[in-house]
Amino acid sequence: GTDLAMQMKLNLGNVQEIIREIMIAGGAEDGDIDQFDETMAEDIPDFGMNVSDMLKKVDVNINIALDMDATEKLPLPDPVGAIDKPRLVIRVDNIKWAWAALNKQLEMPEIGLVRSEKDGVVTYSAGEGLAMMTNQFGYAPLLSMDTKKGQLWVSTSAAFLKRCKSGENTLVEDEGYQATMKGLAKKGNMISYVSVDFAKLMLKKGEQLKEQGVIPDMPELNDMFKQLKGVKIGAASVYTRDETGVFLSSRSTQSNKEAIQEVEKQLEKAMK
Repeated sequence: GTDLAMQMKLNLGNVQEIIREIMIAGGAEDGDIDQFDETMAEDIPDFGMNVSDMLKKVDVNINIALDMDATEKLPLPDPVGAIDKPRLVIRVDNIKWAWAALNKQLEMPEIGLVRSEKDGVVTYSAGEGLAMMTNQFGYAPLLSMDTKKGQLWVSTSAAFLKRCKSGENTLVEDEGYQATMKGLAKKGNMISYVSVDFAKLMLKKGEQLKEQGVIPDMPELNDMFKQLKGVKIGAASVYTRDETGVFLSSRSTQSNKEAIQEVEKQLEKAMK
């Protein structure tokens, strides 16, 4: 039932070095480079490390799944109106190093969260005041940390989180997903997927807002609508980077040639 999914490996260990080299190669003034170095050396409250140290710690996997539940509607104010109810789950792997600081911040009374713990899993759910705001939309959001596995979970409800962690009715078993991914790389540094139902919903709401004059008539918007109309079974892309270079495989209605030309334009601007 997942309508939008993404998995991404994020490693920022060499970001500081890359940015500094780019600044030097681009002829940045010494004062700007010194200011950058000072920023990297700034301490981050509660984490017990500076910005540079934290960047070296960030080597995580980010997983996102969004299910637009057609059996229930979420009433949004006009001009958007009712939409299929979104149910969301996010999991971040290898985040154990940040948990002590996050735990301290989440326990602040002004945030209004209630802490519970069972079998090494620490969960924060909405307190009474926060629950009153979220329950009117039928949500009971929570955040939990599996301290044994080093996984941070965020979900719109405990029931949806349980469903996602059950291992049953997985996305890879979905016929629409299988058809969309046919012929594409099975593994990569980043994988994204959009179902045909989600594309249709985005197109329908987008065209409605355009007709009502809520959003402007722009070439970029019309191009997006054209791409959404062309989605027949789903859209997906797989990005991989290794020592040999970059590999991208995708199923979409956008011309890869045009996409590469746009990247070239952006690179030319950046070089200038």
